[in-house]
Formats: sequence, structure tokens, C-alpha cells
Amino acid sequence: MFLVEAAGNIEISNTLTFKSLQQVLIKIEFIKNLGIKNLIELFKIYRNLD
Repeated sequence: MFLVEAAGNIEISNTLTFKSLQQVLIKIEFIKNLGIKNLIELFKIYRNLD
């Protein structure tokens, strides 16, 4: 009984880890899709705020 529960918990934590990894990858893709030009523009705006 206990072993089955433990196995279920491991599965759940692996799924959560996988989901958070997916979210990180999505964010990386999003940043890449913004493009370098947009990042430079954001940087200029950020420097002007100073």
C-alpha cells in the first residue's frame, strides 16, 4: 500500500517538474521570438528611464 502511494507521489512530482520545464522553454521561445531588435529597443527605453 505504502509503495503504491510513494510511486504515485513520484509520478506527480515528475509531472510538475516537466510542466515547469515546459514553461521555461516556452519563455525562452517567447524571448527568441521577440528578436534582438526588440530587445535593443527595450534596453534603450530602460536606459532612458534612468
